[in-house]
Amino acid sequence: CARTSWVVGNLGLHAAEDDDPANNPQLNRMHPAMRGRNQRGMRTHVMGGRSAVPSGGRKFVFGRPGESWGRPPSYVGGGLGMDVKGADELARSQSLSFPYSILDDDEEGSANPYRAARWHSFTRSDSYAAQSAEYEHVAASGDVNALALFVADNPYHAEASLQLSAVLFHTNNRESAMDLLKRVLWVYECAAPASFLPGGGRLQKQESNTTRTNGNSSPILMDQGKEENAGFFSALFRLMRTSCMVGCVATSLAVGRYVLSLDPLSDPMGVLLTLDYFALSSMKEENARFLVDLVDSGTVRLHHKEADRKYCGELTDMPNMAFNYALALFRLKGSDANGDEEDSDVAPSLSDRADEALREALRKFPPVLELLLDKNEVNTTGRSFRMDWPAVLAHFRQMTEAASSAKLSASEASNADSLQQRAMATGAGAHALKIFIQRSHKLWSGDDVLRWLYDACAAVVEESKGEDGNEEVQVPASFHPALIRYMRVDPADYEDAFTTLPAD
Repeated sequence: CARTSWVVGNLGLHAAEDDDPANNPQLNRMHPAMRGRNQRGMRTHVMGGRSAVPSGGRKFVFGRPGESWGRPPSYVGGGLGMDVKGADELARSQSLSFPYSILDDDEEGSANPYRAARWHSFTRSDSYAAQSAEYEHVAASGDVNALALFVADNPYHAEASLQLSAVLFHTNNRESAMDLLKRVLWVYECAAPASFLPGGGRLQKQESNTTRTNGNSSPILMDQGKEENAGFFSALFRLMRTSCMVGCVATSLAVGRYVLSLDPLSDPMGVLLTLDYFALSSMKEENARFLVDLVDSGTVRLHHKEADRKYCGELTDMPNMAFNYALALFRLKGSDANGDEEDSDVAPSLSDRADEALREALRKFPPVLELLLDKNEVNTTGRSFRMDWPAVLAHFRQMTEAASSAKLSASEASNADSLQQRAMATGAGAHALKIFIQRSHKLWSGDDVLRWLYDACAAVVEESKGEDGNEEVQVPASFHPALIRYMRVDPADYEDAFTTLPAD
């Protein structure tokens, strides 16, 4: 990107004492996965009859473990451990992942904070590695009964338990699935140092900060691309999703922020496709501010590499972020957010910023308007003195058609890579649009929001008129190629229900 603004701080959770599960009901009591229940119908291992709960009044990150679980073995004892390396060490070995490997200092001379990042990675003991090799054969067989027996015999193998948990979710056995998910997170929690976990480390509290750090201002990062770390990311994503299913949006937001903080520039789990929804659905002003600060800071950008091409986009190149950023500003316009901006000639008001952000979102993503109105079952056939939806929709349909039929330049049309890149960006954009509509449509159903939306649409139509008063259809730009990184996501993973498989 031509412009880089480094801001280091807390993208994970607000503050350690506020987000420690012992003090935070959203992380401890509200979610079924956070309640200490014993598994049903599963054999359990208790190491020498010891309780899983250590003495000393420890506060747990993902909830109190079951009494019959026992404590997972340490790395020396045949379990998981954690390795920590500096970014400079990884760079020397050429194992620093993209895009962190290409970042430089910004134009104003501020040092790239990721240069001092501490990269964490789970490590497998020889015994755990042997279990993993056996698990691969079980997974390849596709035999659920064999998987259940393997988990019963190896209750601290996180990946196997996570897979069985997925099977139980999809067969509508949610209670056992939650128990397994909780135990998986307990295994990972025991393997990680306190400084790596949310609420256990030393988190800075600046509101504008957007990257979780340790006490030495070194970002705490993890590469999801490593096999040993993939299960941890998947478990957190599943916790984020299931929390929302039972109405614990605050938990989903907290977990989502933590997941994003571990790899904010790659977003391997696609958290940015739904984090805005969690922030606004919580109906808390502080979370709306978080969303605005996240976009305004410019710290988190969309990075993608396709063959030899590297792309970098802004968060507002995502349709969900563009629209919900505007909605967050709209919600904040009545607050005293501009208390230090008394001169309106110097800084625009939140109301003006909200209006402009929404108009810009409508220009970039014209199909969203009709999709939102249809999903919210808004009557768009009638006219009134206040709203004339038919006229507005006609213009936006023309914009959508113009975008889909826009021709490439001669050089692009002759380049097969350009054609493929555009097709992939369009497909990824369709994924993002589908997730945004199915997730966030209710946020745009209020009468005041619809009136504001209509006014912004009318303004876009008005500005398209030439001197003769005739409308000139604007051709929106195609989806940013950085969105291609979201081609891998499945929109079904962002729904509020699991697809149920037959019991057999």
